[in-house]
Amino acid sequence: MNKKALFVSTLIVVIFLIGLVSQNKTIFLMTIPFLIYMGVAVYLSPDELKINCVREINSIRNSPNRPITVDAFLENHGESVPRIRVIEDILPKMQVIDGTVDQDFSLSANSKIELRYTFQAPRGQYSWQEMKIAASDPFGLIQQTLRIPNAITTLVLPECGNIKKFKLKLHNTIHTPGPNLSRLPGSGIDFWGVREYRPGDSLRLVDWRRTARNPHHFFSKEYEREEMADIGLLLDARSMTNLISGNHKLFEYSVQATATLAKYFLSIGNRVSLLSLGAQIVRVFPGYGKKQLVKILDKLALCQPAEKISADILRYLPVRLFPSHSMIILVSPLSPNDLETIQRFRSEGYQVLVVSPDPVQFIVHQHSKGSISPYAIRATKMERTLLFWKLRQMGVKIIIWDVENPLEKTLHSMNGQTRRKLG
Repeated sequence: MNKKALFVSTLIVVIFLIGLVSQNKTIFLMTIPFLIYMGVAVYLSPDELKINCVREINSIRNSPNRPITVDAFLENHGESVPRIRVIEDILPKMQVIDGTVDQDFSLSANSKIELRYTFQAPRGQYSWQEMKIAASDPFGLIQQTLRIPNAITTLVLPECGNIKKFKLKLHNTIHTPGPNLSRLPGSGIDFWGVREYRPGDSLRLVDWRRTARNPHHFFSKEYEREEMADIGLLLDARSMTNLISGNHKLFEYSVQATATLAKYFLSIGNRVSLLSLGAQIVRVFPGYGKKQLVKILDKLALCQPAEKISADILRYLPVRLFPSHSMIILVSPLSPNDLETIQRFRSEGYQVLVVSPDPVQFIVHQHSKGSISPYAIRATKMERTLLFWKLRQMGVKIIIWDVENPLEKTLHSMNGQTRRKLG
């Protein structure tokens, strides 16, 4: 019995008691309309519900804030239901943009009906385990609730940028053909040296100038070999380093940078792994190609900052998750306490690149001018400059990313600076 039926029943009892106390027949007669009202509700309420319900979603993996459509199919195998209502749970951060998730309608015997609504949501996982259906009489007094198991899940993946070209000098590679120069002779494009001609060498590789100076010998050119590299992406999900300003979270930019880098390095043929430091350690072991990118994006969709996690977690990181002498790309706003851990990475032979979403610029962009003390901003910048100087002394390459600009634009400008220095 719902609140509405309870109210009508209470009203009938109250009127009856008043009539009994006052011994007034007119007051007794006032209960008749309410009794008829309750009787019709009992008579028309369905005895047994035989309803099948299936919920479908149009996509399992979605881009951020892309419209996601949910269809619900109801089929009635029993008697007609005068009033039926589908109760759909609205998960946090969901925003319904079309249709409705709570609507009343009637369902006749042996009939079908389809319901649809569309919502948008930010990065994350959205899942439902069951469907709830409330069936009642036309007045909504006698109500039955039916719970039908129907588990569905959809992922909203992090946004990925498109990096056209990012030159990264790697000290160690896997002895497998790939996009990175390996400092070994092979069939690449950068000149390596000259050696004596061997049977089977292509005539295109013959160094005709040196052969002309030595008429009794032939010489062949060698080029630097291109091989595959091991790239380990390390995402910092500590809440202490990821700032929040209103509806904007610095951590979302860290996730976006990790997804963008994973997409780029996998697209050019490298082997990529992922480790996320949060309340739970999320791992994706080294792999190649599009399937590996799907695994990484699925894991990144679930990553959330850890509220209760020690700042020293990086010190005890199981670095052997990454193959020996691989490239570790740490995506983190950084903390001074991370210096010791990064130094340990370097001492164990890892090449380290830090992609640091700039927390200072993030706060400056999110607040109005004058609301933050310029001395505080200056002091924080000096502290970070000192930290970066110490890291560079260790041989760590650093990319400072102002999140107001796309990451690919920052990397492109760095490539341009590198070419000017080489020129």
